[in-house]
Amino acid sequence: MKLLTEILVIGCLISLTGIHAQTLPPITAYTPEDYNADNQNWQICQSEEKFIYVANNRGLLEFNGSEWNLYPSPNNTIIRCVRAIGDRIYTGCYMEFGYWVRNPYGKMEYVSLLPFLKENLKDDDQIWSILNLDEWVVFQSSDKIYFFNSTTGKFRIIDPEMNIYRAYKIKDNIYFSIRNQGIYRMENGEPRLLIDDPEIINKRIISMFGNYEHLIILTLESGFYKLDGNSAEKWDIESNHYISDGRVFCGLQLSDGNFIVGTISDGVLHINSEGQIVYKLDQTNGLSNNTALSLFEDSDHNLWIGLDNGINCANITAR
Repeated sequence: MKLLTEILVIGCLISLTGIHAQTLPPITAYTPEDYNADNQNWQICQSEEKFIYVANNRGLLEFNGSEWNLYPSPNNTIIRCVRAIGDRIYTGCYMEFGYWVRNPYGKMEYVSLLPFLKENLKDDDQIWSILNLDEWVVFQSSDKIYFFNSTTGKFRIIDPEMNIYRAYKIKDNIYFSIRNQGIYRMENGEPRLLIDDPEIINKRIISMFGNYEHLIILTLESGFYKLDGNSAEKWDIESNHYISDGRVFCGLQLSDGNFIVGTISDGVLHINSEGQIVYKLDQTNGLSNNTALSLFEDSDHNLWIGLDNGINCANITAR
């Protein structure tokens, strides 16, 4: 037994040494003092003009490549999500959602969508994600999904009985997961239960990737799963040993098919399409903070990381 334990320890050390031996990407760090806002950054996107926008505790951050601008939150609460759609920058926060447009003087101005909703938001509601599908802009809170038709200005609301974890867009489909029920897909304007496999029904889904035929999900507790029909199968890969501890907070599939996993207190993992760890970024090798709240790949394939304290941009193609 002692010999087996020693072998396992040596194997883990060799594996970790291999991760850190990889050539790491150069990282540009932006501190709260650089962008003149709060520490935490919850979501990142890029506009058609290639400006970077960040959902920050204090408001909407705009980066034009050389300088940062802060537009205070419309109701002085934390902006949780941001998405650039056309010439509008949509944001969601506590008890509020809408969009920003540039005025003739080059500054962003906010337009609330609540007057179009014609009903009150639930007390203490927050908007956690924003998606777009054709003319629809989709705002997801913990309790409802609001479909806003940007052409007609009208809303359609999905109001399930249980809490919504997160909504996702994969190809031309909207998916969302509901606690103790499973994964739903919107079909012809209605939610249809897609998967209620007991293997995943009670797991917290962090991210969803893939296409209509082959879906992959990243869970909080148990790493990656592959979905096939109404069944879920654990994706038995090397990286699950590092992310099956309840510290996963966000996930991203890159344009090359690889994955990025952001954790609480343990940095960021770059995982290839076969599930092998390419490298790990943390405070020991250049990351400003070990807790990643958001991940985004820009049009030049740089990786933006919204941190618990700051913003980092990793040039992952320069390795």
